[in-house]
Amino acid sequence: MTVAIILPVYNASATLSRAINSVLSQTYKYFTLYIIDDCSKDHSREIINKYIHYSNIKVIFNDKNLGVAATRNKGLNLAVEDVIAFIDSDDEWLEDKLKTQLIRLESDGSPNITHYYFITNSKKLVSYDKRILSRKDFLKKDFRVCLSSLIHKRSDVRFKEIGHEDFLYINNLYNAYDDISVTNKPLVNYYVTQDSLSSNKVTAAKWHYNLLSKEIKLSTHKVFYYFIHYALNAILFRK
Repeated sequence: MTVAIILPVYNASATLSRAINSVLSQTYKYFTLYIIDDCSKDHSREIINKYIHYSNIKVIFNDKNLGVAATRNKGLNLAVEDVIAFIDSDDEWLEDKLKTQLIRLESDGSPNITHYYFITNSKKLVSYDKRILSRKDFLKKDFRVCLSSLIHKRSDVRFKEIGHEDFLYINNLYNAYDDISVTNKPLVNYYVTQDSLSSNKVTAAKWHYNLLSKEIKLSTHKVFYYFIHYALNAILFRK
């Protein structure tokens, strides 16, 4: 199977080379990396140009700033490969990520996610003790999914420009698949800066409530049920 890897970039010069090199270091080589720069104002373009002649890399420079959702969608619309994968510009894949996940994907056909390391000033393993993540457990955020760990067969699902757009995207994959499988092995380094750690949690909570009520369109009691679990799991995760 061939894999399209979508890498959106915006002002990522500090971490971009690490992300790209982690893809190029994969033991599974049948992939195309789509690097889409969303009008970066730092040195990201200079870094991207160092890789522009690689045969398995396609580079796109947006004419105007589109935002991360539309930028990922541009990559999805260009992709012709069998499988879709994502990596954010500040994350890093371990070298057997694609090889390991594709074995599972070929076996059961479901989208696949993995355990990962949550890295701030320390390194924390984020894991899940089941091989399948049900939609119910996903909505409860019993497992905090890392988008850079997701792979799935190419589909018509697209991102929407909205807060927590990655959560909505994964939720919409459940419309095509009953479940999402879990590779119980850490295959991604997910880096978190102090700036993102101190982001407005009230705003994030409003985004999530909006997703549950207006986008996923759950009933009032289900919105309350899943939002309470979201809040509790967020508290537990930070401990």
